[in-house]
Amino acid sequence: MPTFQSRKQNFETVKNNIFDLIIIGGGIVGAGTARDAALRGLKVALFEKNDFSAGTSSQSTKLIHGGLRYLKNYDFFLVREAALERKKLIEIAPHLCDIRDFIVPNYKWSQDHFLLLRLGLIGYDVLSFPKNLGLHKWYNKNKIEKIEPLIENDELRGAGIIKDVMTNDSRLVIANLQNAATEGASIINYCRVENINKKDEYYDVKIIDLENGDKYSVKTKMVINATGPWSDIVSKKFDAKHNNKLRLTWGAHLVLNKKSGTHPVLIVNKDGRAVFLIPHEKFDIIGTTDIDYKGDPDLIAPTEFDKDYILSSINSILPNNKYSNEDILSAFSGLRPLVLKKTDTSEGKVSRKHLIRVEENGVITAIGGKLTTYRLMAKEIVDKSIKILKLKKSEHKCLTGDYPVFGGDFEYKNKNIYFQNEKNRLEKDFGIDEETSSFIVKQLGSEVKILDPILIQHGVEKISNNNYLLTAMIIYYIQYEFARTPIDILRRRTWIMLEKGNGLNILDQVIDIMTSELNWDDKTKNMMKKRTIDYINNFMKIT
Repeated sequence: MPTFQSRKQNFETVKNNIFDLIIIGGGIVGAGTARDAALRGLKVALFEKNDFSAGTSSQSTKLIHGGLRYLKNYDFFLVREAALERKKLIEIAPHLCDIRDFIVPNYKWSQDHFLLLRLGLIGYDVLSFPKNLGLHKWYNKNKIEKIEPLIENDELRGAGIIKDVMTNDSRLVIANLQNAATEGASIINYCRVENINKKDEYYDVKIIDLENGDKYSVKTKMVINATGPWSDIVSKKFDAKHNNKLRLTWGAHLVLNKKSGTHPVLIVNKDGRAVFLIPHEKFDIIGTTDIDYKGDPDLIAPTEFDKDYILSSINSILPNNKYSNEDILSAFSGLRPLVLKKTDTSEGKVSRKHLIRVEENGVITAIGGKLTTYRLMAKEIVDKSIKILKLKKSEHKCLTGDYPVFGGDFEYKNKNIYFQNEKNRLEKDFGIDEETSSFIVKQLGSEVKILDPILIQHGVEKISNNNYLLTAMIIYYIQYEFARTPIDILRRRTWIMLEKGNGLNILDQVIDIMTSELNWDDKTKNMMKKRTIDYINNFMKIT
């Protein structure tokens, strides 16, 4: 059974060791880099000022896909790279991948003629070869409306169906971090890097524990800036001469009462922007917007404009199944950290290609990219680090494509059988109901048995009769998934905050359990409750 250092043990480790790499930023790129470097035998520490995946990596459309829409921008290399990597992620994270038939409809008002769309679908097949998930299919109006009645529309010409992948973005981050931790990496959230000074062959990195204000000095041979939308801010903090490298674009999503079937839908809106309708078990996610943003990355929140744009976009193609304001359960917004180009390009046409560069002070900065290609970005970062550290690449080969992430130790083709067997075991051994056992197995994958000792000690009591979350799972999130606040659990370890009621009905119970585990006093309990309610009101609702 894997073991994880406590937060206290991690701080003891970082103040008493010299590291090969210190990674700033706990999103998917930072997490993937920590996993890659740790698997290669490097000594690694990662610091995140908020919770892991609190930024862009929890605010995505939650897809692992090649990026069909980028073909219009002639980004053939990016599409092929992502399409091939998609298959690799299915192999190493099968519990977090759900292959679906995506519908790509074409309308009389579509900017692209249906023949051009069909050509694009053929191109998508070709660029995915030899790792296709299946060739596309084309259906006329009558046939596609029988397959998915939701999209019935007089303006519909027909639609293609392609195979792509739905995922849980936050849990993909956590699975990579758990992998890194089991390989010896020190992983700490709510810990901010205050300063970096180059001293001879080492960097002296000043950090502060944001939970208690304690400060530490950590030595490292290399520093990686993997802070996404905060990259320029972090770079300027340590290099006053730094020139901006980022173009931030704002993307919002609405979470709505479920009306869809099982098919995700990709629509190219009348203004040429892509809108996804993604069906989940308890809700539909629809998005996204794509607008330049120049404000504080910490203050990004969904707006009235986002709501109106998304509802107008989706309702224009669903005349018989319209969503209304009353259907909105929650909303969320994130920033895309795109590479700044000198050319004046509209937001939707900015390339998602990434850039890994070595700054004048020796810090490696990573910007751009997609969720799908995070592993390739991480490999490039660690490859550069290996070269700078003058280590033998033959002795430090990338292994991230050869080993599963935490929870992914089974083949995708056996996923349904494995899930069913584990559900049956939880129901038989612990008396856990089907909905709850299904939730646990989907979250933990091949590591379900790690929960057994906690279930034996704490039982199978639910937080609420109307909820699938067990007390034991909250304890698991704290002990094995670095959870430190109710927001961590309700927004990122689970998606309860996206659902109806935003988790407010179980907030007091969650806080009570966390208080017992983390020894909070009354002041901290009250602060956590206020902070959670403020977060919901400011960042999960339309303002």
